Amino acid sequence: MIETPFCLPDEPIGNENRVNHDIKPIATRFILSNVKSKTKSMGLTLLKNLVKNNTNQRYEYFKSKSELYDELKETLGKGSGGSVKIVRRKTDDRIFAAKIFRHKSSDENHKEYFKKITNEYCISSTLNHQNVINTLHIVYDRSHNQMIQIQEYCEYDLFSIVVSQMMTYKEIKCCFKQILHGVQYLHGIGIAHRDLKLDNCVITKNGTVKIIDFGVAMIYRDPPPQTTKSIIMSTGIVGSDPYIPPEVYMFNKYDPRAVDIWSLSILFVCMYTRRFPWKGPHLNDESFQLFCQGRGSRSLKQLLTCRKQSCSHKRSKPRKHTNGSGKTEEGSNIVGPEFLLQQIPAEARGTIDRMCRLAPSERIGINELLEEDEWLQEIEMCSSRGIDDSPIMYPHHHHTQVSSDKSHMAKWRKNKT
Repeated sequence: MIETPFCLPDEPIGNENRVNHDIKPIATRFILSNVKSKTKSMGLTLLKNLVKNNTNQRYEYFKSKSELYDELKETLGKGSGGSVKIVRRKTDDRIFAAKIFRHKSSDENHKEYFKKITNEYCISSTLNHQNVINTLHIVYDRSHNQMIQIQEYCEYDLFSIVVSQMMTYKEIKCCFKQILHGVQYLHGIGIAHRDLKLDNCVITKNGTVKIIDFGVAMIYRDPPPQTTKSIIMSTGIVGSDPYIPPEVYMFNKYDPRAVDIWSLSILFVCMYTRRFPWKGPHLNDESFQLFCQGRGSRSLKQLLTCRKQSCSHKRSKPRKHTNGSGKTEEGSNIVGPEFLLQQIPAEARGTIDRMCRLAPSERIGINELLEEDEWLQEIEMCSSRGIDDSPIMYPHHHHTQVSSDKSHMAKWRKNKT
């Protein structure tokens, strides 16, 4: 088998995290409005109106964030969208995560810049689910000319815990099911994340997993009570290569829901094997090529456009990679779906198989997955739906607690410097 070990992510892990609150975001009215107007008209004017509107607690306009928060020394992460730091609220000493958006680059105009910020904020601020990060408000730091998004703080990130090699299989299953519930909530209100990965999941000290970073999220349909079934297709290449499905590179438009489902299947494989199955969904990647083989003589594009009625849903028996003469090569790799599935426990293979079908139309939907899959239904999952949102953990259910500075990746970074 060709192993692709975890490597440093392009964007360091951000611990953008969550605290409970009862404030209903004013931005909901934008999310619930017409999809086209949301996606096309959010720009500088909208953000200025939001920030200057001091009639709601979610929008603060002040000279400097130091008037409300003390900035602590620790930086949780840095990426192309900005940096994330820990701050302490002066009124009650409560700890939060502050996402400091990057400054406008020289090659983008003000409208493009503020559209990116308002898109992320207006989506994340409307979300209210135990497995999704909670965004409190956005502030404008006039002294540094910066937009800052205040979010709840979680103690741990999933990437660091996975690479610590300390997670048990029971813990992996619990975390995976929690992430699925978070995605079910998002899809239920018409939002696709489009960048699901270990780096974008954080965990509280009580074992609750939360999805973070909605920088490339999109609204693909009107949320309930709207009954329209039509969706807005995704365009462009977004996400992180090991988790991206092949249609993102092959087609100009694609279903964002199927993208999330594929990414979730890769996320589970990464949690269990502690390595990426491939570097990216390209045929010049030998591992991905082996995954695509053994499915007939069709091209990758044909495999991606295969319709359910013309495709077999049965997994073929493991087949060996063959040479040009058709003879099996000694010690060669298994090809086809089994190349990926044989790396995970047998009980999970049927589920992951339905999530990582090459054809997006063949992939199972999130509701069907959680409501009908027998393996998932048997998984014990920690929750936080108790009184006052207190955690509900199964008896003898332990969750590993490893901070990013103590993970194997932190040691690797230190050795590289």
